[in-house]
Amino acid sequence: MSSQSVLLIGASGWVGPYFSAEFLQQKDKFARLAILSDASKVSKFAKEAAAGIEIVVGSYLEPASFKGSTTVICMLGNEPMKLQPHIIDAAIAGGVTHFYPSEFGSDLSHPVALTQRYFRDKQATRRHLEQTAQKHNTFGYTYIMNGGFAEFAAHPAFGFNQAEKKFEFWGDTKIRQPVSGWNEIVAIISRIEGVEYQIIHHPNDEAYAQAAMFANEGDVFQELMWSLKAFLGDPKADPVPKPWDVDQFPEIEPEGLEASLKRYLEAKK
Repeated sequence: MSSQSVLLIGASGWVGPYFSAEFLQQKDKFARLAILSDASKVSKFAKEAAAGIEIVVGSYLEPASFKGSTTVICMLGNEPMKLQPHIIDAAIAGGVTHFYPSEFGSDLSHPVALTQRYFRDKQATRRHLEQTAQKHNTFGYTYIMNGGFAEFAAHPAFGFNQAEKKFEFWGDTKIRQPVSGWNEIVAIISRIEGVEYQIIHHPNDEAYAQAAMFANEGDVFQELMWSLKAFLGDPKADPVPKPWDVDQFPEIEPEGLEASLKRYLEAKK
């Protein structure tokens, strides 16, 4: 058994349930497995608690919440993500020695990503991690850059409208993501559902203009959503430039794109 005691933050979000399920499959490899939850959200984790994951009730801004944990995996979504530097400080004060920030997507060192509003808070977190690690020689961190999660390609945030059977994209759908091109993704979903999805193209500049408009209005949620749409359709963007290091994980057998999309769509029914 590993001496690692893992604490999951943001476990009820987009990717959190997948992480919890996988950790449960490998629970015996860890000294402790826990989810940090606000008191008002504990009921969301009834299934995980019943399966053996400890539920820690507290705030991710308080060092006491991290007592007994050595490793933190943060999966916070767009708006609370800006709090990660404060969370890191609280985690270190609580005894954490390794931190995985909420990234799980694009390579933030790419020139386009460096100027993107959507990644601004992630960039600030990276700078804080790097500065903090220089001050604490027992503290480390890991960035995970996996490109887009295949199943979320069909999420409404990326332009899919399942009710109206259409896909709106702000840019060129020939742009390839790490898993495939958007035209192929639309074709696969059309095949799975047995109905042809309409592809509607918009100029990439429109998405950037929408992001700027919502920024001026103070609507952070919509600002981030439109900034992401703009990045996905930007011809200069490359979510995860090669070389990739997937060959370092031979034990992982990736799920096919069509299987991922089918599983996601069936789960929404």
